[in-house]
Amino acid sequence: MLTDISFILGARDDGYMGDFIDRFEKMPHNNLLVINDSMVNCEIVVVDFNPIDGKYLYLNERLSPYLSNSVVKNIIVDRSVLIADGLHHETFYEYFAKNIGAKKSSGKMLFFTNADIIVTKEIIEYMVNELKGGRIDKT
Repeated sequence: MLTDISFILGARDDGYMGDFIDRFEKMPHNNLLVINDSMVNCEIVVVDFNPIDGKYLYLNERLSPYLSNSVVKNIIVDRSVLIADGLHHETFYEYFAKNIGAKKSSGKMLFFTNADIIVTKEIIEYMVNELKGGRIDKT
């Protein structure tokens, strides 16, 4: 099914910057509220790229209530993909993850973001206006 907007991000539970799960948890909590309020047809594509030691994002007890939402599409890219491509098997390749998310998304508009970015109502309204063909006056 085609959606209006796909929010695409790559992530993994590796403790990035010390509080990754704390920051990531706020994103789906807030963004799902904004998306639901907007009444626009959206999806959030989460690419769990090269999970370490079986720490899958969708299994994290703090994230699972959000990542199991019908608006969220979970994609797991395991280590075997990196090995097959001759890449370092412990590295997080953010742009590879986002590219995979784009290929697996169903949106007319793709919004590439990070796991800790909060989307506002105004951003959604702007994107919906762009989808409808409206243009903002640049003067």
